Amino acid sequence: MDLLALAAADERVHVFRLNGQKVFGVAKKESVGRITDIKWKPNGQSIAVAIGNSLCIVSAHTGKTMYEKEYTTSSKAPICCLGWASNFTDVAAVRERMANLEHSVAMDESTASEETGNSQYAPDLPIELAFVDIASVLPKLSTLPVAGTQGDIFSSRLSLDTLFKPLPTGSADRADLLIVGHEDGTIHLSMSEDFSIGTLRLKDAGPSLSTSKPFLHSSHPLSTTHALLASTASKGIQELQLVPFDLRLISIAGRELSLLASKVTELHNLQRYLRQVQAQISGEIRTSQDLPSRFMRNINETLLEKSDCTWVDAAYHLVVTGHCYSEVKEWLVDELGERGHKRWDKAVNLGYENVRRLTHESLLPALDRLSVLISRLRGLSRFQSSDFSLGLSTLELDNMLDSMNCLQLLAHQLLKCVVSELQRFGAFSTWLRHEIEKQAAEPASASAQEIAEKDMSFDHISILEYIQGAMTNSQMLAYTANTEDGGRAWDLEVEGGLLFELYKKDMDEVSSGLRSQRRLPGLSGLIDHFQKQSNVLFERISETQRRNVHIGAPISLGAGNPTCADMRMVDEVAQPKHG
Repeated sequence: MDLLALAAADERVHVFRLNGQKVFGVAKKESVGRITDIKWKPNGQSIAVAIGNSLCIVSAHTGKTMYEKEYTTSSKAPICCLGWASNFTDVAAVRERMANLEHSVAMDESTASEETGNSQYAPDLPIELAFVDIASVLPKLSTLPVAGTQGDIFSSRLSLDTLFKPLPTGSADRADLLIVGHEDGTIHLSMSEDFSIGTLRLKDAGPSLSTSKPFLHSSHPLSTTHALLASTASKGIQELQLVPFDLRLISIAGRELSLLASKVTELHNLQRYLRQVQAQISGEIRTSQDLPSRFMRNINETLLEKSDCTWVDAAYHLVVTGHCYSEVKEWLVDELGERGHKRWDKAVNLGYENVRRLTHESLLPALDRLSVLISRLRGLSRFQSSDFSLGLSTLELDNMLDSMNCLQLLAHQLLKCVVSELQRFGAFSTWLRHEIEKQAAEPASASAQEIAEKDMSFDHISILEYIQGAMTNSQMLAYTANTEDGGRAWDLEVEGGLLFELYKKDMDEVSSGLRSQRRLPGLSGLIDHFQKQSNVLFERISETQRRNVHIGAPISLGAGNPTCADMRMVDEVAQPKHG
């Protein structure tokens, strides 16, 4: 599909087909700045839009924003230059394959499509087997309900498939690099849209570039050296300078670089998905408890004032003895009634079902994918010289797997809790409806006798367990909320062992009654802990790759007009023929 992107005067990016049909538009946020540059990804799957000091990566398939990033930490200046290049990681092998082809292949064709990849070349079977991505056979992640702009990217099937698309076969020998230039001469490098490498500063190349502004980028798929065209204003004259910078990380890391970038980006996306699932689970729990809490608050005030007890005490008393306080009868018949019971039943049932669905269909599959992904990175760290070329640490990845085991244990316990409480609430709701009908009926009527005959058919044990427990203090809150002193339990050097062992011991002590409350954090706290571990890993990888980026000395090109310039990098210069 051939598309054309245009930045219009209305500060929107419009994407059209070549026949003039509009596909989608990208609108900037208010008070962000004007659109300064747009750039297509080499394979045409995404488009980068520079708006002020922020960058948006938009999917060409869905028109939705996949990533948004503000570069306020590295530079306060607006973005003025974008470059998106594709480089081969094994240039010698590519040259050999191209030399053996019977027909010539344009360089754009060899880098433009991830789907076709190197289909015209004979694959290296052992290497291709080593790069097989088993995540492609895992069940797809479920879409999430729309919960604001941040969660909208996970609300459609097409967006999810685009975000979690596995590394295509044959694309492991290429690395896509995104270059973002700011007006103050700061250059930010990243791979796979969201894998940050670090920043460069043009002034480090020489004093003549202290006030330079980059405005054009060029590269070649067969060269690790990229070039920036920068302009420097001197005495009212614009002087152009060519600044080369060498990305030796491409040749040093080799084929593992594209795999690493893909997995790190997927890890970041899964963290975003996990955080959204956690927020929605917490929201569903709060929503399911809100309406019953309001109902019980009303009756509690009356009972405390007149009978010196609460609704929990009165309901327990009613189930065991059959005696109903007059205040409870009035509340059941006049305030709650059948209509209130239906609202109570619907709110709680819907909340439990949504938490069960989110846990079973979204949380657990995301954790499974994370475990597989971290295991893949751990394999790279153990069986490759990754400390030097990739920046992976086996110990850090082991700790991340340990956190994953804790999250999976908590998710399974949460699921068991939801199913158990849902069953008990069903028994309680049936009994409550029965009591409303019973208290509303006349004592000597035939309907009262029929209602009384049903008393022995209830699951009284489940009813009492719900009244004493989940009705006012659901265990779901314990699994999703953080404990105040949970932070001190992370000191593994003091207590020894793995976090999973501590977490399992903590849950066993609570379930056996040795302690009333858990001391380790819940779902949100564990995700925070895992995210901190991931940030340490990201920083280590970025630092390793940053060491392999070197900026060269600038080349002065004399005076020139940066508003009407173009630049291309070619593999070789054709020599003129002499007759």
